[in-house]
Amino acid sequence: MDESRIILAADGLSIERCTELVAGIGSRLYAVKVHDVLEDGNAHEVLHALRDAGAPRIWADMKLHDIPTTNVGRAKRYQKLGVEIVTAHIDSGMEAMMAMVDIGIECFGVSVLTSIDGPECELLTGHTRSASVLYRAQMAKLAGLRYMVCSPLEVSYLAKRRELQGLGFIVPGTRKPGAEVHDQKNVDTMTSVLQASPNSHVCFVVGRQLTGASDPVDAMDEIEAEIEAALKGVA
Repeated sequence: MDESRIILAADGLSIERCTELVAGIGSRLYAVKVHDVLEDGNAHEVLHALRDAGAPRIWADMKLHDIPTTNVGRAKRYQKLGVEIVTAHIDSGMEAMMAMVDIGIECFGVSVLTSIDGPECELLTGHTRSASVLYRAQMAKLAGLRYMVCSPLEVSYLAKRRELQGLGFIVPGTRKPGAEVHDQKNVDTMTSVLQASPNSHVCFVVGRQLTGASDPVDAMDEIEAEIEAALKGVA
């Protein structure tokens, strides 16, 4: 592969375990996604440790969801720490999304969480899950975001929308065939996602497949092999 499409989800890991993983596979990642370790009062130390271990980019997955001024204020604090990427809920509104773009930090827009199924989404939004995600994708594109976060099952129809051309997808919730889905309710394989979106740029957020592996390097080899085979199949 040229640029990595793999993001390590390091949520729930100790900083020692996180840096150990990054030291082993960091050069093969697009970014490292962190959350709780930044809330422990030692964010500077955590970020320095990840940098020293070889993290290419650090994504603070804080899922900002507030008025524009508050979203931007929090994003700027992470930006000053050296974080390259933050997440914000797209339904914070168009103004909030545009404000995030204006400060120069990469913002991944969150559509609908992958743990929310169709019936629950309708209760929360009044619309089907697919309609809710599409509406948020259109907002993300209009606001100037480069990437949005969505489930594996949504990439196929979003990638076909002409008005969304150029929007990239950050995809959590992929699994190997037959693997446990855990708390995710909208899952698929990396191969299926890439075959459904041959003209879109897709990055995969990978947690347990790497963090729970007895040999993360071997697990990384397996993931990269699946991605490369899928990309050859759609070339």
